[in-house]
Amino acid sequence: MSQTGRELLRFGPFTLDAGERLLWRGGEIVPLTPKAFDLLAVLVQNPGRVLSKAELIERVWPDAFVEEANLSHQIYRLRTALGDAEGEASYIDTLNRRGYRFVAAVSAIVPAPVQEAAASIISVDAIVGEPHEHSTEPRAGDNVPEPVPMSPGRSRFVAAVTVALMTVGILLVGIRSWRATSTPTSPAIQSLAVLPFTALSPWMHDEALELGMADAVITRLSNLKQVIVRPTSAVLPYTREPRDILAIAREQRVDAVLEGKIQKSADRLRVTVQLLRASDARPIWAQTFDQPLEDLFAIQDAISGRVVDALQVTLTTAERQGLGRQGPANMDAYNAFVRGTYFANSFSGDTDKSISEFRRAIALDPDYVDAAAGLASALTLTGFTQPPSRSALQEARSLTARALQLDPDSATAHTAATYVALYVDWDWNAADRESRWLVASRQNDADAHQLRGWYQSLMGRPADALVDIRLSQQLSPLAINRTILLGDVLVRVGDTAEGIDALQRAITGAPGNAAGRTVLAQALFRLGRGEDAIAVLREAPAGSGPAVAATLGFLLARAGRSAEAKQILEQLSTGPVAPPAYLVATVQSGLGDATAAIASLERAISEQSPWIAWLKTDAQWESLRTEPAFQALLHRVALDR
Repeated sequence: MSQTGRELLRFGPFTLDAGERLLWRGGEIVPLTPKAFDLLAVLVQNPGRVLSKAELIERVWPDAFVEEANLSHQIYRLRTALGDAEGEASYIDTLNRRGYRFVAAVSAIVPAPVQEAAASIISVDAIVGEPHEHSTEPRAGDNVPEPVPMSPGRSRFVAAVTVALMTVGILLVGIRSWRATSTPTSPAIQSLAVLPFTALSPWMHDEALELGMADAVITRLSNLKQVIVRPTSAVLPYTREPRDILAIAREQRVDAVLEGKIQKSADRLRVTVQLLRASDARPIWAQTFDQPLEDLFAIQDAISGRVVDALQVTLTTAERQGLGRQGPANMDAYNAFVRGTYFANSFSGDTDKSISEFRRAIALDPDYVDAAAGLASALTLTGFTQPPSRSALQEARSLTARALQLDPDSATAHTAATYVALYVDWDWNAADRESRWLVASRQNDADAHQLRGWYQSLMGRPADALVDIRLSQQLSPLAINRTILLGDVLVRVGDTAEGIDALQRAITGAPGNAAGRTVLAQALFRLGRGEDAIAVLREAPAGSGPAVAATLGFLLARAGRSAEAKQILEQLSTGPVAPPAYLVATVQSGLGDATAAIASLERAISEQSPWIAWLKTDAQWESLRTEPAFQALLHRVALDR
């Protein structure tokens, strides 16, 4: 048998074996998903050549329709696996609007051919003591013993051993060849949605327990690099709705769905879980766990581990540690944390409820890292509807520092640190550092990529933001807030039609979402469609909040309807709750009162308003940007870079 057609491609410290579908770094295998490997193989086999996105999609996904975001995500995963830092291109270079190019030097290595199957496994001659095929002839003068005739019994033994070894060799080489060329009967699972668990009987319903089970499994599985797991926020809509697994799989665009049923007694918990393939809802794996209620976290660990086994995922040491991450000792604290998480993710104005539940969790367990980080994040958001409380901001700082001290590797703690850097301290270097940490350690986490993209957008880098935001939406396709952010940056990079379409889809899916309407109105204003922008805000439900009112006041003023704009300004200023000074400045800027607008912005800085993070990029400040006083404001908060 010959392997003369086999070729290894070497670049840097890596070796790509296309036949075995393996990537090596030195003596270690680099884990890659099947599609990531296919994409790398195409790139490496075409070094120096610019491959368009369309060509790559056609070659890697020949029988499927995929979006460019899928390609971007696989490129990101490859860069991470190869060790390319953000902004560097040691291996894969991006050419804007053209495609990608493999830039490292590639050399081909052809292994020596294997002459015989048996010889490739083991040398028969070495066992029986006969001369080796490659041994040299004896030289003159060597003391060579006379050959000893072999007995008939030994001859038969040698022949039998030879035949057996050759048979084993042929079988092993055949198996190796089959492994290299065959494809599995079912496609690999690369994406997964974990649904909120349900009670076996309606009268046993316990929302905190059911959502908490799903959230815990999602958190553990989100550490995996080879499988994309939809975040908790993506599956919240299925908490109370009837289940149609095939429909959910289509909506979430996943390969598999995990669902579970819970039966709770006084002191025991029985959980039945099944992993279903999205194509036909047939089970891949199912198991029942029956444990004392106090062993809840052990059940969560066991479920996560069995899922990994069913998916046939090879884990790194860090991934194994992430799967075994334990919850708090106090079960009531855990339930309070789950409720706080539910309210924080509901996007229905329940910030106060989430704060209350997180506080209760911390009171029950002062060292509960996730609860401390969750409370810190929630506190940073309170200043968007009214002037922030200085004590709340200081508490957010302290809680974040405490959470990081307790667990330096906690994703929730680093998320809180990013929020504090953006909205409390205006420490853009810290926000950069923390958001980089999140995407590096949680490569398949939609929230991590969204936060990284959000930071880049606020810094005035929409093209850079677009990469992470597209990845975020690919990881969680139905999230309204991700669609809003995507639409905003698309408009800002010049992809107007796609951006407006995304924003319109967002407000169609969530008519009451104030952020969606505000961002769409600002995008239309940027495009010179002021009346359309006004109409979008006029259609907002009553009580949509001060940001909608302030943006409408700005647009009306710019449209020459100053009387209506002043009326909105008066309503904002005389309401039961003082509006953020930043929003007051928005209307004043629209009215052309630069002095008043800058004075209000100075007050917003003094109040430590989280809205200041938008000072560099918001459209309403275009008429003020050349003002020395406005430039001084940007300098005060280090946004003049």
